[in-house]
Amino acid sequence: MKSTTLNSFAPANYSQADINSDKARALPFFILMSTAGLPLNYKLEMARPMTVADSAELSLAATASQNTGNSVLFVAFICGLYLWAGWTFVRKPKVVATLLSRQWPVFLLMLFILLSTLWSHTADKVLINSVHNIGIMLIAISAALRYRSDPWSFPKHLGYVVGINLLFHLAAIILIPSYAIDWQGRWHGLSPHPNTLGAIAFVVFWCNAAVLIFRNNDRYHLHLAFVLLAMVMMIGANSMTSIMSTAITFLIMLSIKSTLHFDRRHLLYLTTLTLCLAVSIAALFLTDILKLDMLFNLIGRDSNLTGRVSLWESALKAISENFLAGWSFDDNTHLIRVSNMPYLTFHNGYLDLAVSGGLIALILFFLILLTTLKDYLSSSRVGNVILPVSLSFVITYIINNFTESTLVSPRSQMWIIFITLVFLGSCRYRSASTISKISIKNFA
Repeated sequence: MKSTTLNSFAPANYSQADINSDKARALPFFILMSTAGLPLNYKLEMARPMTVADSAELSLAATASQNTGNSVLFVAFICGLYLWAGWTFVRKPKVVATLLSRQWPVFLLMLFILLSTLWSHTADKVLINSVHNIGIMLIAISAALRYRSDPWSFPKHLGYVVGINLLFHLAAIILIPSYAIDWQGRWHGLSPHPNTLGAIAFVVFWCNAAVLIFRNNDRYHLHLAFVLLAMVMMIGANSMTSIMSTAITFLIMLSIKSTLHFDRRHLLYLTTLTLCLAVSIAALFLTDILKLDMLFNLIGRDSNLTGRVSLWESALKAISENFLAGWSFDDNTHLIRVSNMPYLTFHNGYLDLAVSGGLIALILFFLILLTTLKDYLSSSRVGNVILPVSLSFVITYIINNFTESTLVSPRSQMWIIFITLVFLGSCRYRSASTISKISIKNFA
């Protein structure tokens, strides 16, 4: 059997006029991506030790209704992007309605977020979050329509945009280290935290590595330079979560690549990936049983996962008190006020989602994953065509949220990319005969 090729395509059913009219639809998405980690709604500060009082101040600031934007200009900027993307509804209402019907769990989740104002102690915060979540959904749909006719250009273009963004952070580290390197020596660039910089570096690695692995003769040296830059920045940020995520997504892409070419070596990659995942899960959830204190000390981490285990215990207590529908999507504002919660999140996406939306929100999120998987398995969907790049991100995103909290988080770059891939995968693939595409048969 011949190996599969991964060429870009333009489905025969899309007219040139349709393709031309779609070209500007991704601009809101890329403008938002280009600002990742930049100080648009916060101030740069000199490096200094973080005290308990500082954490308390951040928590109190999170309870303010206006904390979604510290300036009128930023609010105008972000709302302008939402309205720009929303113009898609006016121009292509039937297409957008079709996409929402295919990804109905996303629509129901957005509706549920809005409905949580009914039982929220801080309804104003929920309304603000509803605006942001709906706005991000509009941006994702708009970008999906842009790349439905050429989906393999999505990681390529994203690699350019976020790669250039990472250069600004590198420039800050070189030119203003007292503002861009924290008191522990960890790089954070222009972003507020080293883990934020690590997440940006992960995105740069993922999309540029995907182009290098699955595409041929496509500005190889530029993408390789961005991959190397991302690795340097992750190491400088000392973000173990991002480093682990990068290793996992790289192994997944290598596994898929070897499978596409029917190379027996893919068994080695799959075995390595399985071991990697098994060790990760053991390190995250079995530390108390396995007594891995020495191992964590070697990598500069504590067995409490930098306080995460204690946070998770608090999250489970909060979930037990509102098991079905949660406390509402108010950025944990009410819990911060009544329990002096020291952090803004519980550093676990699934626990945070359960605290905010209970069992209902968790079910809706897993339904999103199921509908996305259905698109991967259907030869009539774009998700089947870009399975290698999309699947590697989605699996890593699922694992990443065991220690980070980015599920249904409209301010998170990771959630924005995830929801864009979800809608892009749901777009119909309408050229079954003339274009080479990935079929589920190739993975049998």
